[in-house]
Amino acid sequence: MAAQVGIPADLVARAADELPLRDVDGSMMGPTPSIYATTLVPTTLRSASYPDLLAVIRRYVRDPGQVRELSSGLEWTRNTGYSTLTVAVSSTPDGVRLRVEGEHEGNRTMIFLIPMIATGIAALIVGGEVSWTMGAIVGTGGMGTAFLGARALWRRFARRANETVVHLRDALADVLKES
Repeated sequence: MAAQVGIPADLVARAADELPLRDVDGSMMGPTPSIYATTLVPTTLRSASYPDLLAVIRRYVRDPGQVRELSSGLEWTRNTGYSTLTVAVSSTPDGVRLRVEGEHEGNRTMIFLIPMIATGIAALIVGGEVSWTMGAIVGTGGMGTAFLGARALWRRFARRANETVVHLRDALADVLKES
């Protein structure tokens, strides 16, 4: 679309490369569960480098994933049901475009949901065994603590996921530069 209005593709690619990977704050629950990293490597994509690229992806992700060859390159995907990750390597007139993107909504949901459910159960047990007032106090304090703990855990998970995506992108770029 940018080319239709006279903006060169390399400027669009450079601008996309400079975008932050993830909003640091995101929402009250912490960073957004989406990851995106891209780069343009000034080289030619050769099908002989596909095995090396796939080996790097599998080493970083520790999952065989699903691979499909495209007309301009290849795409590797993994979908666990809780998260997805896609790595696309495609040939462009300016070089090889690497795109790594992931979605971790299921992971975020579980990180928040499990401590909240455990706290609710504990509040019901205390309420039934001791008193409902004490159960309400335990539930209220426990929910706040569980939420803050889950938020801290999610921030750590999101930071590690971001770092992995950047390292994966850079490792793939190194393979392409060497081939």
